[in-house]
Amino acid sequence: MAKLINVNEYIKELKKGKGCIEIDAILIALYLKAELQVYTLDESGLIKQLFNFNQKEERRVRVYLEPNGRFDTIYNKSTIKSAGICQSILLDVILLFNLSL
Repeated sequence: MAKLINVNEYIKELKKGKGCIEIDAILIALYLKAELQVYTLDESGLIKQLFNFNQKEERRVRVYLEPNGRFDTIYNKSTIKSAGICQSILLDVILLFNLSL
């Protein structure tokens, strides 16, 4: 059963490290006036939920909600090569300075 909670109580719960990741993402999108697209996968296939707080393309965020409750970012195909280059540079820096992940 769902429990109603006011904003102040919710903020207190967030400070304790408790919260609902989906609600937090929606609230952040609302605050930043962004469009949030949340994708999930179930036995019927891929499901998309749209939370549209802005019409501008540059403020669109796409995420996949994994079954374990974590988010994974979805990138456009056109940015995958750039993301791979950035990842390569980061891995080189980590190995160069012996940083642990």
